[in-house]
Amino acid sequence: MNRSFQDAFAPLHAPRDLPQRVLAGAPVRRPARLLRTGLLAAALAVALTATACAADYFLNQREVFFFDTLQALAQKQADDVPENTAIGVAMPCPAEEIPEMETAAQYVARAMERGLLGEETFLSQTASSDPRQDGWEEQVVRECEDDYYGPMTVTYQTADFYAEEMPLAEPGPWDLRALAQWMTPQEGAQILVEGRRPKDDGLAWVQAHLGYALPEGGFFNLSYSFDPNTNYGSQPEYVLSSAYDQSEVYTTRDDRQALVLAYDGQVWATAAYGSGMVSIYTNGCTLEQVEEILDELNLALLFPL
Repeated sequence: MNRSFQDAFAPLHAPRDLPQRVLAGAPVRRPARLLRTGLLAAALAVALTATACAADYFLNQREVFFFDTLQALAQKQADDVPENTAIGVAMPCPAEEIPEMETAAQYVARAMERGLLGEETFLSQTASSDPRQDGWEEQVVRECEDDYYGPMTVTYQTADFYAEEMPLAEPGPWDLRALAQWMTPQEGAQILVEGRRPKDDGLAWVQAHLGYALPEGGFFNLSYSFDPNTNYGSQPEYVLSSAYDQSEVYTTRDDRQALVLAYDGQVWATAAYGSGMVSIYTNGCTLEQVEEILDELNLALLFPL
């Protein structure tokens, strides 16, 4: 996959070179507390006492490994990945580094102005006279020859009402009114991007990104990815649990699961099933509040079993 496209939607954990710095010998800050609920407790209790050699937990058929030490994580990853593949681990940044991160609005502005895949050729830009009817307020269309997907027509669409309902072609409109009822959608921070094959107009991938401001300060970012050529649910997850304050696998009311990590007032959550993935990053919600939000996101709509 095109590297700039991957980076654009990656969860914001740390500067890009931090995994290399950590693996080179920088110390992990402190031990963390691992939350355990239900069957997860039994699955992880033994795993955290020694180097993991099997999955600690199967999250939607995806192997999830928890490690107390960086050395154990690096060894397991080295055993699993193909030879000559770089070893890396996501590490959380302190909250004080948040101002250096790209905001949701800045991300949307960059995507609309320059695109996400690199080497895109501009085709058109249109402002809608009837956004509700068209399903967007502003639309930019570009084309490119992507090194992974081949010829692509990429459509970028923005609309403030995406914060309440995202008009996904598949599986259908995603109701987000529960978020908008207690968060304030950030201005210019909502975008839906579709990549299609120009030969048959077939849908190759979808990306959506939404930004909200929280009542007590801070922000909440929500991302959605869909790619029928990628099985997100089969990609293993390596978690250095000692780098976080809290970590857990959470099961929602509609029986979908998410990996949830908390550190220094920040929370990350990821749910991945087959070709779809939802990611959350916030610096103003508790882990328990993120669990409540996951319950309201209707993940069963996005990830039918």
